Amino acid sequence: MRPIRFPIAALVLALPACGPSVDAPPNQADLDALAEEVREVMEEFTAATNSHDPERLFDLYKDTEEFVYMGCTDPLFGFDSFSARVGPYYRSNTDVTFEQEILQVQVLNPGAAVVTLRGSSTEASALFWTLVLVRQDDDRWLIAHEHESWPGCPEPAPPHPTGEMPAVGVEG
Repeated sequence: MRPIRFPIAALVLALPACGPSVDAPPNQADLDALAEEVREVMEEFTAATNSHDPERLFDLYKDTEEFVYMGCTDPLFGFDSFSARVGPYYRSNTDVTFEQEILQVQVLNPGAAVVTLRGSSTEASALFWTLVLVRQDDDRWLIAHEHESWPGCPEPAPPHPTGEMPAVGVEG
């Protein structure tokens, strides 16, 4: 009886090709291109803040319940609470202008990046932002988390007695 080596060897070699494909990690040129895309979004972010048009600004944000905004130490959970608080500010403070400088763009992977900005406005001399952007299926980068701080931020509220934040939408 003749051994069946070739078909078994072919099967063993073919199995890895049938598994899920694993994308190669992005090279430096890819990361640089993604960082440039994020920088362009941040330029639009500055232009949108100075336009005093909340809708133009909100087009740069991820409109979900998972969106988080930290203004100093005051969190807003969900895009709806953020836009309800921020929209009136931009409509009623048309004389306020912003300058922002990108300190760092860190592309975490092809779908996520972190940006650190330093800036000022006609109301505050030192503003700082940390923004987390996520890339959508349509290749748009949207802000999914924003932390803005300035000198003189209020002290944070004491932690909940259990040491945990209340769940979104749950009053405590």
